[in-house]
Amino acid sequence: MVIVCACFYVENGALASATQPASKPTKASAEVSGEDEPVPTAEEMRQLRNKVKELREALDRLQSRSDRRVKQLQEELDDEKSARQQLVSDVDRLKKIVATKLCAF
Repeated sequence: MVIVCACFYVENGALASATQPASKPTKASAEVSGEDEPVPTAEEMRQLRNKVKELREALDRLQSRSDRRVKQLQEELDDEKSARQQLVSDVDRLKKIVATKLCAF
């Protein structure tokens, strides 16, 4: 069966028509539209919803764990920065002491 699409237009003041075959649906368009896939049952939908809920909960737990770990690492980094600043300060102080002792000789 061929489906024909009739298009009408005005040409030189008169109504004219042009016919052309309508495009056939391709296998790819059928796959996209889901024509070949069976409709899930109510039980399957319930199971899928439960699975989605479980996955979201697992994702939330992972996100919370990740957030806590990032916060912990930031705190450790801040502690390391403070310790480094203290060491730099101590080294500078010792350099001054050594420089003043050397100048005294």
